[in-house]
Amino acid sequence: MEVSIHPALAGHLGEAVRLLRRRLRKRLERVRRDPDPEGVHQLRVETRRALALVDLVRAAGLTRKTRKLRKALKRQLDAFDEVRDLHICRQRLREVADAPGEVEPLATLWAKREEKMARSVARRLSGRSLKEGEKRLKKLEKVLGRAARAEGEEPVRGAVAGVLEPLFAEVQRRSRLVRTPAGVHRLRVAFKKYRYACEMLRPFLSGLSDAVLAAMLEFHGLMGDLQDHAVLRGAVRRDAAKAGLPGTVHRALLRKLQERQVEILQRCQATVRQLASWRPSGLARPRSR
Repeated sequence: MEVSIHPALAGHLGEAVRLLRRRLRKRLERVRRDPDPEGVHQLRVETRRALALVDLVRAAGLTRKTRKLRKALKRQLDAFDEVRDLHICRQRLREVADAPGEVEPLATLWAKREEKMARSVARRLSGRSLKEGEKRLKKLEKVLGRAARAEGEEPVRGAVAGVLEPLFAEVQRRSRLVRTPAGVHRLRVAFKKYRYACEMLRPFLSGLSDAVLAAMLEFHGLMGDLQDHAVLRGAVRRDAAKAGLPGTVHRALLRKLQERQVEILQRCQATVRQLASWRPSGLARPRSR
């Protein structure tokens, strides 16, 4: 058996897989019964966390029973992209509009399209795919359970830091390339994996306080704001004419989005230095008494 994962870590991740498997099943069943856009959005978030957990299991030293599972989760996640973008665009549009009534035709167009896409996603979630995903997650849970019963001499704190180090190294590498919104987006993707991993391994990270978690989430959210504005700007360009938006409203909206993008990009560049305080070695260090 190809297993080189710390027993304590395997036990913790096995329990995480069990809990996430149940949540994911409930989300999937709910969306199949009632394919509303909000339910699809929540399912996407849960699927994203499932993919992050599988990636963490692989990083921890267990690749057996994960390749096909990861591929299936990634395929499912890709199906949600357009629904997610429309969901975000509808939320953000009213936030940036000077007069919400002026952009209502565009919001209505997106709402109808989002509902149609949500139903399409639900149709693709067949009973067979649900059972197959559940089966693969159960197998992974069993493999982790067996690994948890093995002997282990290395301190689990060191094993956890070792799992997180490569993820943090990628975050550091991308943090040097935040001159553009695209660069910030690439940093956000890497940071998301690192933040999710830290959250999942929190019982072993005594330095990961509520305040640190809140700061990480705030930084992640700031980068997400920049990406959301970029997506919204592109959607406005594409659909404003279709929705019958007046040219003056269209141009004013694009100008405002451009100004906000510049402002948020500058804030991202100014706050990226705090990454140094979230190194795995610091988060895993025991608190001083």
